[in-house]
Amino acid sequence: MDRQFDPMSGAAIRATLDDHGIRMLVDVRIARLERRRDGTLTSVRLTDARHIPADLMVVAIGVQPRTRLAEEADLWVRNGILVDDTCRTDDPAIHAIGDCARTSRGCPGLVGPGWEQARVLAHHLAERISARPRPRPVLGGDNGVFRVKAEGLDAVTMGAFPDDEFAPGAPRVLSLTDPAARRRVRIAVADGRLVGATCVGDPQVAADLTVAFDSRTPVPDDPAALLARPLSGAAPRVSVADLPDTAVVCRCNAVTKGAICAAAHAGARTVEAVADATRASTGCGSCTSDVCALVEAAGPASAETSQPRGSVA
Repeated sequence: MDRQFDPMSGAAIRATLDDHGIRMLVDVRIARLERRRDGTLTSVRLTDARHIPADLMVVAIGVQPRTRLAEEADLWVRNGILVDDTCRTDDPAIHAIGDCARTSRGCPGLVGPGWEQARVLAHHLAERISARPRPRPVLGGDNGVFRVKAEGLDAVTMGAFPDDEFAPGAPRVLSLTDPAARRRVRIAVADGRLVGATCVGDPQVAADLTVAFDSRTPVPDDPAALLARPLSGAAPRVSVADLPDTAVVCRCNAVTKGAICAAAHAGARTVEAVADATRASTGCGSCTSDVCALVEAAGPASAETSQPRGSVA
């Protein structure tokens, strides 16, 4: 997570988890697991001499790209198989996608970028088979939108921030820190557009920033207006039904609100039916509630669309 969230955002996430009874211990390792004679775990001893009673331990270690085959093929490898924006390795006959591929954005290890890579490669292979040249899609240049999926925690990050905020020509970076509310918002603006944003603890602002980032809409003359809703005369909370049709609801499969609504109006009246028609909610599942809201907003099914498949009215 340190690749997506700056230290202050991480502190807000940590405080929020602490409020939910999740205690984080950093800069320490497990020295020993203590068990009964029957093998049952009883406690964990840390390297700083602390002793924590426990009956269950879950280890989350992330993923590491498997590159052995690529190394044996003498392909360029650096913490992943190096590919260009068409997913091609340094051998023009070999492509790589998924968690093993290192693009200009690194190895995200997420479903959405994997689908995007698959789309690019499928287009390339189809072009070779048909021998019909056409404009080639390439991988997006931004870092996409990433959302932490945890109960009671709202944390979103998108795009990228400059390494040196004070460098000539660097994007303008603004931030809001509200420790008491467990809120942290940080944005980067360049050429009148939002190019990076991190939002912890404010789902409404996060939704606004996501729409602005996805749609590339111009930001206000004073970008500070993006950091928080005004205290007086605040607009009512925007639901997923109020988003534009081009807004991406299911990020794992890049399914827009318009596609979900079209499926609902065509007869997909349950989350499962929408998933069959669009693949929305079949990734991480965090968009399921939004899909439900869109199906409900579509209104009751018409007599035509409510007929079971294969039935005759």
